[in-house]
Amino acid sequence: WNHSRNFVGRAFNWIMCNNGFHTIHHNRAGLHWSVLDAAHVAEVAPRIDRSLDERSMIAYLLRTYVLHLFRPAQARAATAPLPPQGGAGSALPTLAPRDVRRAEAEAASA
Repeated sequence: WNHSRNFVGRAFNWIMCNNGFHTIHHNRAGLHWSVLDAAHVAEVAPRIDRSLDERSMIAYLLRTYVLHLFRPAQARAATAPLPPQGGAGSALPTLAPRDVRRAEAEAASA
């Protein structure tokens, strides 16, 4: 459920044919654009993190890309890249390649 940001403002969605209701569009891609608002309220809003619903795309863009430049470095620490996982000297295990893990899973299920 928490995979997409939604812009739920009426003006934006009126102009963009409800394109702001991104989560419900991905979860139920066959829904007609005219029912995305009601489907978002019924299915998505009760299940997602409230921070993923934005009233205004313009306010979001300003806050994220313009005002971000004026925040102290401590506030941006959460957006710093994660250290690499696994490898030599790491406490984290190294993850096997996907094809190896898939073959192991198929063998285990047989």
